[in-house]
Amino acid sequence: MYVSVNGLKDHHKKSVLYLLIHSRGVTYYAKKWDNDTNTLLFPKQNFPSGVIEILLLDKSYNPVSKRLIFCDNKDQASVELIPHTDNVDGNEKVKLDISISNPTSSPLKGNFSISITNEKYTPIDQKKNILTYLLLSSDIQGNIEEPGFYFQADEPLALLALDNLMLTQYIQPHFVHIVN
Repeated sequence: MYVSVNGLKDHHKKSVLYLLIHSRGVTYYAKKWDNDTNTLLFPKQNFPSGVIEILLLDKSYNPVSKRLIFCDNKDQASVELIPHTDNVDGNEKVKLDISISNPTSSPLKGNFSISITNEKYTPIDQKKNILTYLLLSSDIQGNIEEPGFYFQADEPLALLALDNLMLTQYIQPHFVHIVN
């Protein structure tokens, strides 16, 4: 990810500015901005997947510019459910092997929960899920219609639409320019 500061008014060009990058309460970068620097490069692997807030602050730490970006490191866990039998009907007991692994197929340890429902009574919501909530909706102001759209790998406009969604979050000058 490239970060550059563009279009500053004259009084900001000569003043002390700070760049702060954080996500979900964790600071990933906080340094004085070097006015002689055009661009900073940050490997996106240095940040968690989800919404990242980039702030340009003045010498009193007041925001001069804010910009949200979405970082997707394709680092979500994968879950595999393997039933011990193919024929399941009624309310019989079902045994499953559950495998949870990271993107490199290494097993993950942790405490997990599972909920089994009848799709007839609890249809699957294709528009919202735990991934869209944890990585997007919980960090965005207002309602997001169909957040699942932004995570569809086969949708060519999803990434552009996601960046446009990030741009709508603040109504003030965007001096901080980001290129993913």
